[in-house]
Amino acid sequence: MSFTNQVRPPFVAWREPESPITIPKVRKSRRFIMALLVGIFLGGSLLAKNASTLQVLFLEPDVTRYETVTIDRGDVPMVINEAGTLDSGLAPPVRCKVEAMLGRGGGYNFGASARRGSIGARRSVAPPRGMPSSRRRSSAATANSGLRNSTVLPGGATAPLKPVIRSFSYRVSPHVPLRGPSENIVALYNRAVVNTGDRPGSTRIIEIVDEGTPVKVGEIVCELESSAFRDEIAAQQIRVGQALAWVEQAKTLVEVNEITQREYRDGVYPQDLNLIRQYIKGCELELDRAQKTVGWSEEMREAKFRTSQQHESEVATLVAAELNLQQAQGMFKRLDKYTRDRLFMSLDAKMEASKGDLLAQELAYQRESDRLERLERMVENCTIRAPHDGIVVYANQANAWGRLDVRIQTGTVVREGQAIFSLPEPTKLRVKARINESRISFIESGMPVVVKIDAFPDRPLKGTVGEIVPISTRGGGPFSDTKIYSAMIHLDEAFDELRPGLSAEVVMQVKTRADVIRIPVESVRWQGLQVFAAITRDQGITFSWQPLKLGLTNETNAEVLDGLNPGDVVIADPSEFPKPETQEVVAPRVME
Repeated sequence: MSFTNQVRPPFVAWREPESPITIPKVRKSRRFIMALLVGIFLGGSLLAKNASTLQVLFLEPDVTRYETVTIDRGDVPMVINEAGTLDSGLAPPVRCKVEAMLGRGGGYNFGASARRGSIGARRSVAPPRGMPSSRRRSSAATANSGLRNSTVLPGGATAPLKPVIRSFSYRVSPHVPLRGPSENIVALYNRAVVNTGDRPGSTRIIEIVDEGTPVKVGEIVCELESSAFRDEIAAQQIRVGQALAWVEQAKTLVEVNEITQREYRDGVYPQDLNLIRQYIKGCELELDRAQKTVGWSEEMREAKFRTSQQHESEVATLVAAELNLQQAQGMFKRLDKYTRDRLFMSLDAKMEASKGDLLAQELAYQRESDRLERLERMVENCTIRAPHDGIVVYANQANAWGRLDVRIQTGTVVREGQAIFSLPEPTKLRVKARINESRISFIESGMPVVVKIDAFPDRPLKGTVGEIVPISTRGGGPFSDTKIYSAMIHLDEAFDELRPGLSAEVVMQVKTRADVIRIPVESVRWQGLQVFAAITRDQGITFSWQPLKLGLTNETNAEVLDGLNPGDVVIADPSEFPKPETQEVVAPRVME
């Protein structure tokens, strides 16, 4: 990498070398041998006279001159290069929406038959229990006939007949709910909730378009197995019809109870009340007649026109008339104060119970209808269409070792909520860069970057650092200690040939040293923690090692804090030279 956050090499104090080091590249060539032969031929004096000339002509051209670099001033930007991949994170995955079928959607146990007599009252009129059988057989006729004209009292007198009040024998049959006899509504409701709660389901892929295929919005991308749902829909339609029949039966019960309630309130009770009032009026008339008869009988007995037995009979008739009036008044009080309220409350309670039963059946019907709609929706969800334009990318799942745990293909079983594929648009892709933990402190959101796609090296893209994932992952497998952070790079522009998963190189310029002394990194020689440059003053023939103190470094240049000045000439690549001698070391400084 171009930059590592490490300790700056220690600065070595500068000392003038005793003598420059000659580059060990001078050799005796054929031209030197030819010069010796010429010298011998011309004579010793000529050889001595022209030795320097021969050296220049034949020796100096064989001296190797190394490439040199002149130190200058300029900018040294710090650049971080990290690897990344094109990511389709901006395109949400298309997931499986198939739910599990866990039995009936429920409500109540519609298979349980209602108890007999559930429609209407069991008995609208019942004779008193203590009544003799002959009297019981005639009670219904008596109830309809009302009052007889009279009855014979002691002494042969007539008195109004006691009426049969239907309210006193009226019984409101108990309400029989439309459910099983051993179950209650709460238990049934709880069971329905447990059996029909949303739980993950699964199905199988029967057809899916090839990965990398461009699709348009609304096109079919994937088909899931739906035969089980279609079979369940047929059975559920029968349940919905049964539930609707029970709703209609509950409505009929409510109407019957309403008629029964109105019948008693507007028919039976007013009739019984009039009968008792007529009975009281007759008893009052009979009492008044009996009182007058007793007074007349007393006078006649004193005048010796009636016997004592006749007078006692008249008195007994008066006592019977008083008792009849008291009984009639008691009947009125009983009907008006107690029986009426009891029957009204019983009829109201039965009405509310029947309404509650109707509500329960309507809820059960609604649950069955909702389940039918859910099943129909599941069949629709088995056909997955493209929500927008894009390229089909399978949502394969890999483990920590890089092996595919889930491979999307025909026949794969997918569960509810599992991602099946995504539809990224090439022009809306982003780059997921992997940042080493030692460099994450230099990365900030909004920082400009340059992205180089490996498949298109001649088409670099500009982008911006977006969100930085605050949670790290292991960079070298489950047993690695290296921590890697992910940074999302949003591209300013893209082209249609891009595909998710392509490898990319992200170049980020994090800081810059402006107008500083700089040296190419190839011209630097490291000796342990010390750094040197091979400085030359004769254009690359000889050199001497110069210790340096460096600052910010990138992949091409390094900032020189001390050791060189602009205009100095150094060997471009001193990697083949002998190692510099170790000199006195000054304490290192940590790079800012």
